Amino acid sequence: MCGIAGILSLDEKPIANLQARSKKIIENLKHRGPDGFGTWTNLKKNILICNTRLAIVDPQKKIQLPFTDNKVDILGFNGEVYNYKLQKKKFVNQGVRFKTATDTEVLYYGLKYEGKKFLNKVDGMWALAFYNDKKKKLLLSRDLLGEKHIFYCVHKNYFIFASEMNCLLSQIDGSIDYDFESIKSAFQYRSCQPGKTLIKNVSKMLPGSIIEIENGNIKKSRFLKIQPQGWLEKISKLKNDDEVLDLYDEQISDAVRSRVPSDIDFSSTLSGGVDSTLLNFYLSKNNLTPKFCLHGISDNSGDGNEERRLSENTAKTLNFNLKKFDLHNEYTVKNYIQQCSNSFDGIFCEGSVGFRQLSHYTNKNNLKVLLLSDGADEFLTGYSSDISNHFLMSNKFLKKLSFLKKKVRNSKLSYFLYKFGKNNILNWSFCDENFSFRPINGGTAEYELEKIFDGNMFINEKQIFGKVHSDYFGLFDKLDFSQKTSLSYATSVTPDYFNLRTDRASHFHSVEFRLPFQKKSLVELMIATPSSYRFKNIKTGKYILRKLLERYAGKRIAWKKKVGFYFPAWWKKEFQEKMKMREVIGDSDIFKIPIFKTGAKEFILSKKTPRLFWFSYCLAMTNLKLNSRIFDVDYSPI
Repeated sequence: MCGIAGILSLDEKPIANLQARSKKIIENLKHRGPDGFGTWTNLKKNILICNTRLAIVDPQKKIQLPFTDNKVDILGFNGEVYNYKLQKKKFVNQGVRFKTATDTEVLYYGLKYEGKKFLNKVDGMWALAFYNDKKKKLLLSRDLLGEKHIFYCVHKNYFIFASEMNCLLSQIDGSIDYDFESIKSAFQYRSCQPGKTLIKNVSKMLPGSIIEIENGNIKKSRFLKIQPQGWLEKISKLKNDDEVLDLYDEQISDAVRSRVPSDIDFSSTLSGGVDSTLLNFYLSKNNLTPKFCLHGISDNSGDGNEERRLSENTAKTLNFNLKKFDLHNEYTVKNYIQQCSNSFDGIFCEGSVGFRQLSHYTNKNNLKVLLLSDGADEFLTGYSSDISNHFLMSNKFLKKLSFLKKKVRNSKLSYFLYKFGKNNILNWSFCDENFSFRPINGGTAEYELEKIFDGNMFINEKQIFGKVHSDYFGLFDKLDFSQKTSLSYATSVTPDYFNLRTDRASHFHSVEFRLPFQKKSLVELMIATPSSYRFKNIKTGKYILRKLLERYAGKRIAWKKKVGFYFPAWWKKEFQEKMKMREVIGDSDIFKIPIFKTGAKEFILSKKTPRLFWFSYCLAMTNLKLNSRIFDVDYSPI
């Protein structure tokens, strides 16, 4: 994990204030890579590339940043190439001489000799900038599952890019305005639209996409794709559950092995749930022992205590060191304030604070890598809403009532369904075979949004998440509704919501999160898995993973109900007061912008809809920071 940023002059004139800009960029990226940093510019001073390093692969080796072997080809890299040893062997056989044992150097030669096509061979996560000074060509790329991010804009004939919004915004010396549609999206989905941020004219790269800039011309394209076709055919030929289980056993083992660092110690999460328990059993199966397993405590209810007991039993069984800590601790208020005030990327999610506290604890214990089990719920239908959608969409009686869906969505009925716990019918109303659904992050009802937003500002608004790009329409006749749902998660919600929140949370404390369940081949297998291997009944998803866990851990944990990872501290009055939530919202001038209705602030402060109270605090805190024009990530405006 590292940080990258850069500036390219589109008219090839020298970049003004180059030294000061370079210094500011490094300052704003240092937390992402405290083990090394460097900058590069050409003789004409019309391009700048900056890179910081968190040393995980060959950590003792000091490498040039950005990386180059000839001062012509320059690589700025954030991420990890997990199959770098395999790719390196191929280059060595071709006569390439390596000076380091890093994955960065392997990626460098791959791009130097094979160009962007080399990215198809990479098993990893990345955000990269590769520049050839002879051709005057810049290539930017983001990995397919969007584990890493690049934000960019064109400002005063400069193309500016960075790993984080704060770093990018520090390079804009004019007015900075909000994107109104993005604010509405953040209130509805806890995230901006794919490709957008809270700031007007500042974008984030789409997952699997590339940007090529040559002679001042900017070309954007979708380059990498999810390809489950091979798995669809393979699963169809398997004869029984045991053969499918053996296939999953092999693929998960491979994914876990590939994500464990070989040069430094690591930790893993162990919540007591199905996915994290399975992750740790596969670590043990492959003789990979974490320095410790991490269990964050935020829920002291019966469910929370049960998960704690299960995590303790698993750790004892595996002989793993389990560390438990309270997520509602002395750092909580500071973490909330800092996380909320840096929400320029549009992530309005309490969960990001929980992940940040996991990162903080990992860093305090002198580790740099934490393995998470994120992905299985999205790709194997673990959420109750998605399980319900599958069965309701198969109901012959409800199919006859499809004409009522629009009325259910856009009337007061939607609010009452939500209020009285009838979310299944409300979620069904968003489902369409052709294809759409309401993803797990789309919980704000239209009726609630209408209370604060001026509907005239969003006349042409369409559903943002819960769709599938037209690139994949050719697959639709081969997929059932649950498989389409998984594909949608993989191509939008996972990269532009889940992975965006964990990226910002982890990097603040110089920790790299690794996600075995998001290895591309495993994701494609999960998407290809038909409904018969997803569901035990109308209440239980992830059937095939539960059966696999039953092999190793028994039925009690394999068939337990799903419990959320993080109970938000801000729900407690004492934390609301310490965070000054009411005062920050009440004093904010952000609610004067045209998208908000007269009286919106008063409705928000009434807390009739708690989630709007939280979203408004994120927006108001971000606005305070924007008004200060101090973009250092550790600066808090209150």
